[in-house]
Amino acid sequence: MPNELPTALMLGSRFRSLSLPCSPLTIPYDSGNTRGTEVPKTYLTKDIHVRLTGDLVVTVAVTLKSEAPLGLIAKIELAGDGNETIWALSGRDAYRLAHIFHGQSAELVAPAVGVGTNPFSASFILSAEAVNMAVPVDSYLDLREFEKTELRVTWGAVTTVIATGTATISATTQIEAYANQSTEGLEAIGFRRYISFDDRILTGSQTDFSMLIPRSGLLAGILFRTDRDDIAVNDILNFITLTSDGAHDHFKRRSFASLQAENNARYQLGQATGRLLGYAFVDLLEDGRLASAINTEALNELKLTLDVTLGGGTTRVLRATYLFFKPLRRAVAE
Repeated sequence: MPNELPTALMLGSRFRSLSLPCSPLTIPYDSGNTRGTEVPKTYLTKDIHVRLTGDLVVTVAVTLKSEAPLGLIAKIELAGDGNETIWALSGRDAYRLAHIFHGQSAELVAPAVGVGTNPFSASFILSAEAVNMAVPVDSYLDLREFEKTELRVTWGAVTTVIATGTATISATTQIEAYANQSTEGLEAIGFRRYISFDDRILTGSQTDFSMLIPRSGLLAGILFRTDRDDIAVNDILNFITLTSDGAHDHFKRRSFASLQAENNARYQLGQATGRLLGYAFVDLLEDGRLASAINTEALNELKLTLDVTLGGGTTRVLRATYLFFKPLRRAVAE
């Protein structure tokens, strides 16, 4: 009968999910340079799993910088045909975004600090899908419109991992990348997920330090990170205000500490130990619905006003990583 429900055997015989290696599978370490691998475009990309492995070869005992060895991934990008950047963010921020959207921290094994060859590893998921939102398939990536899509890594020097001491990064250090894909969902895709960032080196304490947010589609969230001399700290960013067109406050004088505490409650960012040093995430969606995101292209201005304290140290950096969704042209036309 035409309306008969499919049998269990029929359901089990339909393949949907695939895990395919990027080509080449590994991106070798190349200090200060950018190396890449091609993402397969046969099916719809849900996410890319990235794993960093290698060794820190220590000759004089070292101290480590925050979240070592993730600092080695100075920037990781997804680029279509060399000229459209879909994602651009650091390894540390990629790790924390994955932590937020998947509700748990992934592999992060720092190297030992004593003399010797000390292994390390770390991994994270770069999501194309609207993970943890109402309809994740909304933003699966259909890469067939590009001739070539590359996952690119700009490698940091050993100084992105160690604060003191003497060491080198072994020649066997590398990244493995696998694309997790689906054969179904093309008709449901309406958006593309974009990630970009702004860095600011702070030179003084201010109650009204401002940053203009780019007009790049629907703004779904912002990840803040604060570092002093490459060490994550909680005493730089005090309060956050997000205002559109000079009149409407979406976030008003929200304290960094309370936002971190809420993040911990929602995403287990700090686990039972309290707030996660240096990070806070602003979620701009209601009930995981993309329709509730801020349409930056309909605004004259979207501005962050931040209360910041310089404190000690030499270099203080504030980074904002933006999560955008852009409607696809075909979705707009429909």
